[in-house]
Amino acid sequence: MTLNAAAFPRLYPGDTSTVMRDILDVNADVVLIQEAMLAPHPFHYDEVPAIRCYKDELHRKYPYRSYPYNDDVAILSRYPFTINAIVPPIKGYDVFSQFSDVVHYATLSFDVTLKGRNLRFISTHLHSYGLTNAEKQLAGASAQGEMDVERGSRVYGLSLSQKLKRAFSLRASEAQQLRSAIDNCPHDVIVCGDFNDVAGSFAHRTIAGDDLRDAWSECGWGYQPTYAKYRFFFHIDHILYRGAMRAVDAQVYHPPVTTHTSSDHYPLVVKFEFIE
Repeated sequence: MTLNAAAFPRLYPGDTSTVMRDILDVNADVVLIQEAMLAPHPFHYDEVPAIRCYKDELHRKYPYRSYPYNDDVAILSRYPFTINAIVPPIKGYDVFSQFSDVVHYATLSFDVTLKGRNLRFISTHLHSYGLTNAEKQLAGASAQGEMDVERGSRVYGLSLSQKLKRAFSLRASEAQQLRSAIDNCPHDVIVCGDFNDVAGSFAHRTIAGDDLRDAWSECGWGYQPTYAKYRFFFHIDHILYRGAMRAVDAQVYHPPVTTHTSSDHYPLVVKFEFIE
């Protein structure tokens, strides 16, 4: 399972986020999480009211967990793993005032020993567009956009075309770095995460190269968005893979409708079987 958790979310007092509940309900063997930031605390659920109530179940289902800071990616696993920074992560945000004009990109690999096999999971979060809330809403008040500029980085002050050009260029560079890391990987590999771009884009094609297969293309059904906020219904979360395995099922998980705060992404869940 891969999911941009949108910080679970944890930005508002009294938040009753269902993101952790969704993760536990899916019950995947390995969960790769982007935007797992819980700064100033690491990935310690005891200190986050929105997910504290799931602590016992979480520890029981996922005895192996990572503890990232800021915008790092995280893993929840039933199996032991080691962490490798195959691409140096550049931490930070385009959206919060405590960070100024720093890029929003992180990639880590997790080498999991799974039923006697070595399998490398690469989790990535490529650069976003840095759109204001007004731009995302397509018809928002200009005052909202001005407030975003004042409290965020100078990226928010760029024109829409400048933001698109900047994001495409940054993602292209990030995808090329990631592809180099994949080329140097000796293991069977699963590459997943929030690409912030659709299948067939330059970033997606570069990362896939000639050897990675797209699990959704193989066994997903139709066009299902993994991002569904502000009327941006795009499939931008992906799971690519190579090695002695095949994808046999792919689903975009839609949580039960609730009034609670959840992520702006849907989890992408793929079932694999080994073929050797």
